[in-house]
Amino acid sequence: MKVKLIALVLIIIFIFSFISCMTESEKTIANLEAQREKQMSAETTYSIQTTTIIYESETKYGLNEIQRMQAFYDLIVLQDSITIGDSNRSEKLEEAYLIIAKKYGITKNEMEQIGIEGIEKNWPMP
Repeated sequence: MKVKLIALVLIIIFIFSFISCMTESEKTIANLEAQREKQMSAETTYSIQTTTIIYESETKYGLNEIQRMQAFYDLIVLQDSITIGDSNRSEKLEEAYLIIAKKYGITKNEMEQIGIEGIEKNWPMP
């Protein structure tokens, strides 16, 4: 009977030590997972911070870039409305620069420069 009791006690001790080892392994795995999650979170934050772009609009002729883009767009709309077969087409195309320049309070030469800038920067057209 003593042998059975000792064997039973040894089995119980073995089971508890096995459970204790499993618990330590589970804790280690949980710690590793937590560290990996923290690392991934830090990597994500870093990526978000590096993709921030600050855009500053350059002012020319008293107009910011958005206004110059609109003036360019308006010029193209006006010039496109002049028919190809019109005998006065060249004069009307030149006059379009004056009309749009007046609308934006700039000179014809400045409007021509905006036209060039719009072509070079591939600004949207109608």
